[in-house]
Amino acid sequence: MPVETKIDPRKAPGLPPRLPAAVKAARLIIFISCFMLYFSGLGQLPIYRRYNVVALPGLAWSDQYLITLQLHYLFSAILIGALLFMLVFRYRLSRYGLRQGGNIPAAGGSADFRLFLWRGAGQEGPWQRPARLLIAYNLVLLILTGLVKIYKNLPGVELAYALTVTVTALHNLATVLMLCGVLLYLAGKLAGKTKLQRKGLGRDGGFA
Repeated sequence: MPVETKIDPRKAPGLPPRLPAAVKAARLIIFISCFMLYFSGLGQLPIYRRYNVVALPGLAWSDQYLITLQLHYLFSAILIGALLFMLVFRYRLSRYGLRQGGNIPAAGGSADFRLFLWRGAGQEGPWQRPARLLIAYNLVLLILTGLVKIYKNLPGVELAYALTVTVTALHNLATVLMLCGVLLYLAGKLAGKTKLQRKGLGRDGGFA
């Protein structure tokens, strides 16, 4: 009977050693980009001056529409770039035969490389999978509607009023739903230990 060999997913043989660090950096960039997108997006509404956010040290610019708009564009581009990197990363793993849930033969048995990827099905706490789907779908909707809004702001471009209102409404709705997804994901993570933690790998066993 073959013996299952447990391998540290951070030291998977045959893979470029810098990929895990690159993924962690990409995840950090995505987190910072999303935070700045929310912050700059809210800055285009007249709320920061109303609630004295502009009085905080270093945030006097936060109610300036043009500044927050340019920041919104900048971090949108950074976010899209980081997401594209993650997609390419997953594709490269699939080329190595490391699809989520797949096994690769190893000396003395087989090694399960599911933990090498960010946590997927079977490794999540309660509500985390639906939360991931909620975040993913609304992130795509945010990007698509955001691109339409950028196109609308180009010189000489005029879109139908109904289309503009619809795109704006969808963009705002996706913003709220994605935030709900993040909160749902965090709630699921706090609700109990994941299967990964119960296997004794703790926080260091994956990219979640």
